Amino acid sequence: MEFLSGLSAFPITPSDHYGRVDTVALRRLIARLSAAQVNSIGLLGSTGTYMYLSREERRRALAETLDETAGRMPVVVGVAGGTAKGARRDLRRNRRTNAGRGGCGRAAHR
Repeated sequence: MEFLSGLSAFPITPSDHYGRVDTVALRRLIARLSAAQVNSIGLLGSTGTYMYLSREERRRALAETLDETAGRMPVVVGVAGGTAKGARRDLRRNRRTNAGRGGCGRAAHR
């Protein structure tokens, strides 16, 4: 699998009115994208409620997406923070959650 070739999908990050990731809706979105045979998924970018999610909610979104894709396609994960230190911390946490198994890894963060 060539990294990031073909069609990349950037779904919204659905949330409920309490600001928690709606994991059922997220998994449904990811499943539909997988069925449509997209080549990669860009998760936690600038679409949807990403900027308003806590680190824990971002972690939940990543875990659910990696579980739903089951390594069938690369998942590129956005990291952000109010500071470079915060963004690096999110990057380290994403790596610890085994983000590499779906194709997201060092190359995705250059």
